[in-house]
Amino acid sequence: MYSELSSEMAVLGSVLIENKAIVSAATVVDADDFLNRPNRIIWETMSQMHSKQIAIDTLTLLSSLESSGNIEKIGGRQKIVELLEIVPSAANVVHYAEAVKETSIRHKLGRVGARISELASEGDASDAVEKAQRELGKVARRAAPSTVISLGQAMQEAYAHIQAIQDAGSRITGVSTGFRELDDLLAGFHPRELVILAGRPAMGKTALATSFAVKAARQNEGVLMFSLEMDARQLAMRVLSTEARVSLQNMRTAGCEINDWPAMARTTNDCTDLPFAVVDESDLTLSQLRTIAREQAAVKPVRLIVVDYLQLVTVPGAERREREVAMISAGLKALAKELDATVIALSQLNRGLENRPNKRPHLGDLRESGGLEQDADVVMFVYREEYYNKDTPDKGIAELIVAKQRQGPIGTAKVGFRDSRTQFSDIRSFSPGRAG
Repeated sequence: MYSELSSEMAVLGSVLIENKAIVSAATVVDADDFLNRPNRIIWETMSQMHSKQIAIDTLTLLSSLESSGNIEKIGGRQKIVELLEIVPSAANVVHYAEAVKETSIRHKLGRVGARISELASEGDASDAVEKAQRELGKVARRAAPSTVISLGQAMQEAYAHIQAIQDAGSRITGVSTGFRELDDLLAGFHPRELVILAGRPAMGKTALATSFAVKAARQNEGVLMFSLEMDARQLAMRVLSTEARVSLQNMRTAGCEINDWPAMARTTNDCTDLPFAVVDESDLTLSQLRTIAREQAAVKPVRLIVVDYLQLVTVPGAERREREVAMISAGLKALAKELDATVIALSQLNRGLENRPNKRPHLGDLRESGGLEQDADVVMFVYREEYYNKDTPDKGIAELIVAKQRQGPIGTAKVGFRDSRTQFSDIRSFSPGRAG
């Protein structure tokens, strides 16, 4: 193993010998990985020269260092001569760069360890844990291997994926939403995607997201739901009402009829072994949410994560609410990619749409929407005309408006909605007049 100093100098010497070596080295290291300050200054100077398409050799490098006033900071002209003598060729530049990165990560990990020891004796414990996780997360991200593949390889993988879809003969390439019209638009929920499900209060966001979750669990897909707005028992009553087809109001007011009890008992028994876990917390930071998700995924696969709802998650230290929401959406998108899962995050909408004649939401209605629209792969609104117009011919109908889809079309899917059970159902099998 090379020493810290010699591996850094070997990278710099390789670039002096062969300018193209800086491209290979830069895929592994950045300036912050050079722990020796003179070496870091030289690397930064070389990088600036490369970006300006200036050839890097002894004379041009010395000239750049002198013009920037850095020649004395690196130890004088003799330092550049030493770089030329340390390696015979640039052939092993990636190996040298990996040694630099390895040393850098270990050094940073040591600094984080010391910082965590300091945090252990400072202030609030939960705040200290949050800061410690954030510091450790930075090092973890740096240690994660970069995935760089050629376009040709990526196209071969894409071709094989398309072929597999064709062979399967199904238009649903992800986890089915449970609604045929919506599946026609989305082709199901796909891993590594962030789905924003938004609507005004009383539109049925939680009921719809819960329906997605239960249907995924019934397909034997692992589900994790963060229920920040209602407790686990309230959520379970919603599921029981929907699945057993029993009025939620009757459940809450001792109005269950004799035939309701066998249906509720069967549903409870059927749902006992579903791979569906609920996180019953009213106050979670983004870091805590991601930690819980990772822990659950380490125990058993998680394909669908539901966050109800996004604006109840917090990021300590965020200066502005818009910035905080942007950090949350970016964090949830990163979580989807990390766990190879779909993340469905519920979101509120601005009140402004209530003042419009047409109250169907659009992307501009997303509350504190700075990062939401940018990070989301899918933005979907739930809208019920019946809520605003009691005489509408669309009684018992809800519109699922797909306003953004990064990998597919936008459009509207119609589903049935039964208010007594806050139940969404497939429009093709929906009968508004049926009792319940």
